[in-house]
Amino acid sequence: MKITRLDLTAFGPFTDVSLELGAGAEGVHVLFGPNEAGKSSTLRAIAAWFFGFDHETPDKFLHAYDRLAVGGTLRLASGEELRTRRRKGNKNTLLDAVTGAPIDAEAWSRCFGGVDEALYRSLYAIDHETLVTGAKTLLDAKGETGRLLFGAAVGSPRQLRLVEALSAEADQRFRAHAPKTSIAASLLELERVRKRERDATHSVGQLSACRAELADAERALSRVEAETREASARLGRLTRVERVARALLEREALLDERAREGEVRLLRRDFDALVAGARSRREALGLREEGATRAIDEIRAELAALEVRADLLENAGVIQALERALGAAEKARLDQPRQLKALQTHTARVSELLRELRPDLAIEEVDTLRAVIGRSGLIEELAQRGLVLDDRLAKLDERERKQADERDALARSLGDEGGAPPELDALGRALAAARAEGAIDRAIDDERVALEHDRRRLEAERARLGRFTGSLDALVALRLPELAAIDRFAARFDALADREEGLRREARELERGRADDERRLEALLESGEIPSFAALERARADREARWIELRDWLLGDEGALRAEPLAGRSRRVVEYGEAVARADQLSDALARDAARVEERSALGVRLEGARRRMEALAASAREHADERGELERAWAAEWVEALTPLGAPREMREWREAAMRL
Repeated sequence: MKITRLDLTAFGPFTDVSLELGAGAEGVHVLFGPNEAGKSSTLRAIAAWFFGFDHETPDKFLHAYDRLAVGGTLRLASGEELRTRRRKGNKNTLLDAVTGAPIDAEAWSRCFGGVDEALYRSLYAIDHETLVTGAKTLLDAKGETGRLLFGAAVGSPRQLRLVEALSAEADQRFRAHAPKTSIAASLLELERVRKRERDATHSVGQLSACRAELADAERALSRVEAETREASARLGRLTRVERVARALLEREALLDERAREGEVRLLRRDFDALVAGARSRREALGLREEGATRAIDEIRAELAALEVRADLLENAGVIQALERALGAAEKARLDQPRQLKALQTHTARVSELLRELRPDLAIEEVDTLRAVIGRSGLIEELAQRGLVLDDRLAKLDERERKQADERDALARSLGDEGGAPPELDALGRALAAARAEGAIDRAIDDERVALEHDRRRLEAERARLGRFTGSLDALVALRLPELAAIDRFAARFDALADREEGLRREARELERGRADDERRLEALLESGEIPSFAALERARADREARWIELRDWLLGDEGALRAEPLAGRSRRVVEYGEAVARADQLSDALARDAARVEERSALGVRLEGARRRMEALAASAREHADERGELERAWAAEWVEALTPLGAPREMREWREAAMRL
């Protein structure tokens, strides 16, 4: 049997160390190294692999009891190679290194040819300490066994007697109460030195114990440091919470107050500047008020110092009235020449107008015209019609004059012929009646022409009026709304337009503010990733979930725990460590970038508020649109007659006035 490979998986100072011993045929492998290099630990590892771990072992200072494991590969006499692994435990500790199945103890012991653990340790596991102990036992032996072994070594009885003599002499020289020779003193000094060496030297067990204590202390220190970091993170979080708790409470109170207030109009962006200007103006007015107060006090002091007669004080009102009247009279006296000149100019102009318009009316009677001043439109219309009638009258007079001339000429011609016949008078009367009837017909025709001219003019004006395609008679018959109703609708439309403009103006201001906040947030994000409290909470929740999973796995079935591959176990631990690292990094980043985090949070709150306000404005705009639709339907219903197109109230008011004038 030959060991071709030794696996020191977890034993003594070794972790995952393998020694390849398969080279050569049946030669000897020499392992050498300085003290504490692990040579004795390797001998104990081979014994533990072959026969199992001791209940108490000094090789647990680096690895826990339940983690100890060794193994390797044996080449049997038949040439077969057997690869096994031994773990620390109570049963089924020897396993097949490939399949992990337990190996029968009797089959394993047959591989050693009947060599048990005691024989193996006495023949093949002899270390330095064992050699020293055995030699000392032989040297100290006083019985027959020691003598036989020594006699076999030295030879004859004469030599034995010589040895006895030398031993007696040595006892004489080296016993405890021997004279203080140089040898005895040297031996005593040597013993003291060896004692000091023993006191100053620590055994491998003590060193292993110290290393185990050091490892335990380092693990405890790591736990304390982790707890310290977690406590520091908690302290930082609580400190931040304490710092912003009052602000958060105030914010909640303000939000509640805002909710109670309902919709609140946002202040202008330059409100701070307006407030500063108002405060400066208030300070200036305060200074002016102080100056005015001082002036009033001075005047009151002067007034108190004055001595005024009582009768003057009693008639102060009369005196003031007289003073005002005197001032007015003085002003009138100074302005009298200019007023007289203007009066003369106006009197001359009025006289000229009266001579042109009313020569029958004297200037003193001009007040009689005041009654018709307010009827200037009617007067102008009558004047136009008067001019038309005067023209027609002049034409009729001209025709009558021509007819008289023709009649006179006819009468003269009849007189020259010997007088008029008896029926001439009747004929003249009939002719005069015919002429009068023709004049009336011509007058009617003229009136018809004038009427047609007026109708065409009115039709043209109706066409220019627009919105109505009917005739003039239909226009006269239209039922139009009253001006008061039109004015009410105009006021309602104006109020609705003002509200809509206010909404649009506020929406524009909100959009500008939102754009500014988005640009600031984008610049803030471009300057580096900013953690959020939500991300920290998610990281902590993930860390807690990983810990619960790891804890349940550690406290679960030991068999399933052992059977799980090493990669799976490592994955759980690594995932939990990564979750802890992420939570710690986010917490540290929040503490480091508190100002940026608060700015991002404030920008987020403002953007959310702007979004909600925009939604409220959109809802208000829809309500106003519905209100406008209802108002337009009511406005259309006010006009019983259909007009195309129907304009705004102010436009329709002007159209109605024009229609009424037409």
